[in-house]
Order: sequence, then C-alpha cells, then structure tokens
Amino acid sequence: MFERLKVRVERRAIALIVIVPVALCVIAFLALAGYFALRESLPPAMSALVTAAGGIVVIAIVMLFTKIATRTESRQQPSQRDMPDQIEALLQQHADPVLSDWIRNNPDRAVIATLVLGVAAGYSKSFQKILMDMYSRYSEAETRRRTDRNN
Repeated sequence: MFERLKVRVERRAIALIVIVPVALCVIAFLALAGYFALRESLPPAMSALVTAAGGIVVIAIVMLFTKIATRTESRQQPSQRDMPDQIEALLQQHADPVLSDWIRNNPDRAVIATLVLGVAAGYSKSFQKILMDMYSRYSEAETRRRTDRNN
C-alpha cells in the first residue's frame, strides 16, 4: 500500500516539476502576445498597463475560486477535525496500562523508541514481520484477558 502511495507521490512530483515551469512560460508568452496585440492600437506604456491589469484580474479570479473551494470543503468535513481525537481515544482505550504509565513518565524515551521502531519497520521486511507477530500475540492475550475479566 505504501509502495503504491510512494510511487504515486513521486510521479506527481516529477509531473509538477515539469508542468509548473512550462505553465509559467506559457503564461508569460500569452502575456507578451497580449502586449504586442494591444501595442498596435495603444501606446506601449498603455498596452503594458492593460496587460498587467489583465494579469491582476486573472490572479484575483483564481484566488476567489480557491477561497470559495476551500471554504465549502471545510464546511463539508467538520467530523474530520475530530478524527485525531477519536483515534487517540481508541488507542488509549486499548493501550496496556503499564506501557501507558511508562510513556507518561518517560516521554522523551518513548519518542526515541517510537522513532527507532518506525525507522526499523520502514526499512526491514523481517522486522515488520516480527512486529506483526508480536502484536498478534499481544492482541490475542489481551482479548483473552479482557474476556476473562468480564466473565
């Protein structure tokens, strides 16, 4: 899953690296063509002013559309703002109390341990399998412990 995401992000980044300069050149040539077209009917200074004003109008329209699009998007998805809190509550509910106490008492060590585990899991398939096996065993034991406690 992450490999596909990584490939997609890389392809989009390469496309943007090529598309943005080409788009800027096209816009510059369009402005220059507009200037030369206006220069036939207006003095050079006035045609430059009209071309710049046209560019400012285009920028204002793009900014207005962007503002409208982001405003409607933020109104449509208020529940996603609560998503990190919901995830945190779920993780705290299922966390081991001993581990939670250790994290509260040693936040700096917990961050370093998490970083090291994340890097190791990101680079090593065998380490990923070991972590998944450990988590599966812990999950089964925790499920048994909770069902025993409830009965």
